[in-house]
Amino acid sequence: MSSERDWTDLPPEVIHLISQKLPDLRYFIRCRAVCKRWFSSILLSDPPQQQLPWLIEYDEQYPKSSPLRKEMRFYSFVNSETCSIPIQESHRGKLYHRPGHSYLLVLDGATISLFNPLTNEEITLPQLPSRPYLIMPVFRGADPSRNWQLDITLLYDERCWRYVTIHPDKMRWQFVDNICFRTCYCDGMLFSTARDCTMVFDAASGKQLYTIPPPNDDPFTYCYLVESCGEILRVYLEHKYERSQIIVPSFNFHLYKLNFEGGKEQP
Repeated sequence: MSSERDWTDLPPEVIHLISQKLPDLRYFIRCRAVCKRWFSSILLSDPPQQQLPWLIEYDEQYPKSSPLRKEMRFYSFVNSETCSIPIQESHRGKLYHRPGHSYLLVLDGATISLFNPLTNEEITLPQLPSRPYLIMPVFRGADPSRNWQLDITLLYDERCWRYVTIHPDKMRWQFVDNICFRTCYCDGMLFSTARDCTMVFDAASGKQLYTIPPPNDDPFTYCYLVESCGEILRVYLEHKYERSQIIVPSFNFHLYKLNFEGGKEQP
């Protein structure tokens, strides 16, 4: 004789353990909606640590502007589906930029802030000396949602590419005069493209550490630098067009990994 189990009777620690094993944040949100007991046992501030990233849908005008609308759309690698998250009316119309940790960098006029679309948490940052034309944020340091140190670098266009940093203890912007473009952060260093070369800076002082030439067999000049699991990747997108009766485009990605030679030689 079988009997149905009342899942609302599970101990809170078991409910929390279940929530930490979910592979997708959408399942995590749905898990909280099972009942009041599950809702109170699962905190939005305590999502599963191991998560595949979501791809964010941006406006056609990106990177100049992508306004928050009634909902925000994401693509999930776990189930190969597109899902939506509702956005509160008070946040709609703000312009969002690249994500860092659990946050989007958001502009509302002259006000700049960090916004978490899952929890609606917003951290207002000090105002910049001038309104940026284009922001390409680089997030470094620990996740501010864990109450650790917050350290952000912004790139913005003021007739040249520069970066500014903000530290929580000072809560003011500090300008560094190095010219950077398409920048990423890893292990206390900023990696940036300048023409064909890769420039490496000390993130704390802004001092240039290395100038790394492009790979010998690399015929391309347009690339991105990406931090992935502690490695720095240089990624190119190559377009080819084969002419037969019709023009058929093909796209190839070229990936190179930066080798530090054990820290003894030029990377």
